[in-house]
Amino acid sequence: MGEKNSSVTRVWPVLLELFYAERESGQSLRLLLDLAFRNSGNALAAQMRDSAGPVLQTLVANPTVPRAEYGLRVRLPLCFEYPIAPPERFLLWLIEQTGAGCVPRDGLPSARKDAGRRTDLFGDDIVSRSDARREAVQNLLLAGVNGSRNQWWAFEGPTSVDCFLETSDMLLLIEGKRTDTVATYTDWCSVRHQIARNLEAAQSLANGKRYGVIVAAEKHIDVSSEEIKRGLPHMNQSERAFLAGHYLGCITWKQICQEGGLSLDPERDLPDVHTAELWLRKRGC
Repeated sequence: MGEKNSSVTRVWPVLLELFYAERESGQSLRLLLDLAFRNSGNALAAQMRDSAGPVLQTLVANPTVPRAEYGLRVRLPLCFEYPIAPPERFLLWLIEQTGAGCVPRDGLPSARKDAGRRTDLFGDDIVSRSDARREAVQNLLLAGVNGSRNQWWAFEGPTSVDCFLETSDMLLLIEGKRTDTVATYTDWCSVRHQIARNLEAAQSLANGKRYGVIVAAEKHIDVSSEEIKRGLPHMNQSERAFLAGHYLGCITWKQICQEGGLSLDPERDLPDVHTAELWLRKRGC
């Protein structure tokens, strides 16, 4: 874990103070959505802001049992580091595209590239490759996305959402950054943009609710619709454009602290993991 880990030094302390200050959770949620709308002009952000109610209590309740995250034992609400299974449709596309759209990224260590992978999926023998793909599809069908984790036929794992917020009628995913940037590829897909991945994760859980993704960062990060669309190669043009419209924009930690009237100044108070851990311990995490 780096000394400037974005989750430990930004996401957890800033959003904990925002959601546990003397305001109800719906007010904090509206503040985040309002900042996104003011920065991006996205009409969906405004619509979600205007109808935002309380966050589900199960997500923001103070836990009694600590869990291990980034080498720390911390009592974090369930909304942080929230796992979402990869989309079945994308896993299927990756199987069908082995050797073409699904290839190991440059520099991927051999231990990760070869771990549990079937070499015939990427071989030159057309018959063997076809048989391996057929078997992979069958295994995905039988195991499902949750049972396919780390298996040879699954080329994308669960998405760990930095902060996942849900109300009775909407979902909001927050991707937190500090010194790191938004990833534009995964180990097995060179165009799999991180925001595209988050958007698809949100869509998979929405079940008719409105949904969106916000990036929270040290400074403004530009994420274009075209970047997001390229990260959805398994969808048609209309589907890509529709999903890209659910990216609500980028806000900064400084904006959150100032608009929320927080006592925290991230640059001053949370320079590194050690300082952030002390802050979390004092809060009872």
